[in-house]
Amino acid sequence: ISVDSGTRTTQQYLATTRMAFGYTPGFEAPELLQTGSTPASDMFALGKTVEELCNACTEGGSVASAAEVADLVRVLTADAAKDRPSADVAAADAFFKPLLDFRREQTSVCCIGAFCTGLVRHSDGALCAEGHLTCSACLDGHVQSCAGEELRLLREREGRVCCPNSGGGLGCAAAPFSDSELGQTVSAAVFDSYVKGRMRLLESSVREEMEEEAERRIQAELQRLRTLDEGQRKVLAARKHVEEEILTSKCPRCRTAFLDFEGCCALKCSRCPCNFCAWCGEDCSNSSQEAHQHVARCAAKPPGADVYYPGDRSEFHSKQAKHRAPKLESYLRGLDNGTRAALLRELQGTLRELYSHVLRAFGV
Repeated sequence: ISVDSGTRTTQQYLATTRMAFGYTPGFEAPELLQTGSTPASDMFALGKTVEELCNACTEGGSVASAAEVADLVRVLTADAAKDRPSADVAAADAFFKPLLDFRREQTSVCCIGAFCTGLVRHSDGALCAEGHLTCSACLDGHVQSCAGEELRLLREREGRVCCPNSGGGLGCAAAPFSDSELGQTVSAAVFDSYVKGRMRLLESSVREEMEEEAERRIQAELQRLRTLDEGQRKVLAARKHVEEEILTSKCPRCRTAFLDFEGCCALKCSRCPCNFCAWCGEDCSNSSQEAHQHVARCAAKPPGADVYYPGDRSEFHSKQAKHRAPKLESYLRGLDNGTRAALLRELQGTLRELYSHVLRAFGV
């Protein structure tokens, strides 16, 4: 917390941000180091600020007496976070009335002036840090326009909305409006567009980061492949074939892989119209009815299995392994001795539980 700079932090980054930004000693809530920054810890800092300014705040005919200010400080700085009031409740205290009344009474000319004439009350718009007022109607249009801009422009502003006078050579260097300022000023529909614009930017950033990470991994894998000798490449290709073509369940038609399923063993591919049997993998055309009829009489099911449902998962996976084992064994026998031995050493951990009989067949 930093009353004089607006710094907020979280428990996760407290150690780093404390040194980078700092917070005013004596203004931090008791729970800050345990919970990180919260609305309740902000209220504690507000109470400490009021306490520091108590003498000045009660001079000049303030509506709040020194005793009333002391009561406000006591409530705001309660030891337990749950005992502190919310910002809305605190704002209703008589102490803040002159400030809020002053804001409501202040007027300025809207810096856009497209939908308004004359003076506008500050409470009917948003004021940037350099004192430029934008009325709520004009701000609606400005925020809507900013939210719909292309990603390149959104990225330059980190998705935020700046004072209308910040562009076009007008020279306003004020910080962007906060989410709370916009939420209190623009319409709900426009604020929703603003949030969606920021989400669009976030999704784009995440997608780009994932693509960059994938590219780094691809390049690292290519570099690793370049360093392999011919024998190592044969083992790598064989392992890829075993893991992806033999041990992985796939749609029998389009070969889309699936890790698991829930419910009935009559499956429908997520990519193509194929319906197939989870027990044996047979293509049952595009008919769900045919798939269910096949599952009901599938010879790959263990004795006593339910008509349609797999039942115990361990038993189902054991049956799947038994169904795949002949194909696995046939493939291994087609490899040269050196490649097969190296491959089985690499796959020993993967095959030990369900394919131990295949390992034993090759002396592993």
